[in-house]
Amino acid sequence: VNGNPAGVVTLPDIAAVPRDEWSRKNAGDLMTPLNALPSVAPEDDLFAAVQLMSANELLFLPVFENGRLAGLLTRDEVMRYLAQHPSPS
Repeated sequence: VNGNPAGVVTLPDIAAVPRDEWSRKNAGDLMTPLNALPSVAPEDDLFAAVQLMSANELLFLPVFENGRLAGLLTRDEVMRYLAQHPSPS
């Protein structure tokens, strides 16, 4: 909306629509508005963010700063970081 991301469409969103209806649907019909998703701020604790993703079965969280989308925190990126930086024993 006005050059700002409005929402996301995930593979499960697409899979929920029968193929014969695809020509009658657009991204706006399928999307989840970003402001309807749980979100975090840049200064939020990473462990709490991962718990929030897990509790809501999300693969990502929008990161909002001063009411504007600043980025996405993805589960894949968190897992990649953890794999490259193992916890000291």
